[in-house]
Amino acid sequence: MRPWPQDEFAPGELARLIAVAQESKGRLHALLQRDGEITACLEAGVLGVLSQIETNLDKMLKRLERSRKRDPGRTSMADLPTSSYDIEHDLLYTCDRLGYALSLMDSLGVHLSKDTERKIADYRDKLGRHLPRLLDAFEAAGDSLYPEAPELFPKSFWWRHR
Repeated sequence: MRPWPQDEFAPGELARLIAVAQESKGRLHALLQRDGEITACLEAGVLGVLSQIETNLDKMLKRLERSRKRDPGRTSMADLPTSSYDIEHDLLYTCDRLGYALSLMDSLGVHLSKDTERKIADYRDKLGRHLPRLLDAFEAAGDSLYPEAPELFPKSFWWRHR
C-alpha cells in the first residue's frame, strides 16, 4: 500500500498521529483480551456485513441475468442491472469495510469462530466467481469501476485490483 504523502502534514504531526494510532491499537488489544463480549460483538458485526454483501451481490446477479435474458446480445448502459454507483457503494465499499475490519482483527489477534471463518471463505469464493461477471458487463458497456489509484488499497483487497 502506498504510504501517505508526508509533505501533507505539518512537522511532527505525522509522528503524533502514528503515536496516537499505536496507543489506541494497544488499548483496544488490551480491552479485547479482557472482555469476550466485545469480541462477540465484533463477530456479529462481521456476520452482518457478510449478509449485506451477499444480499447485494445476489440482487445484482439476478438483475444481470434478467437483463441478459431480455436481450442477450446488448451491453449498453441502459441494459445494465444496476448503476456503477450501486456496485461501488453497495458491494465494493462494503467489501472494503469488511476487509479493513478483518485486517484490524487479525493484527489484534482476534480469533473468529470456525463457522464465521467458513462463512468468510464462502463469501470470498462466491464474490471471486461472480464479481468479474458484473464488472465485465460494465466494461463492455463502456464504464469502469476500478479506482484511479488501486495502489491506495491493500493487496489483499483483490476486488480493487484487476
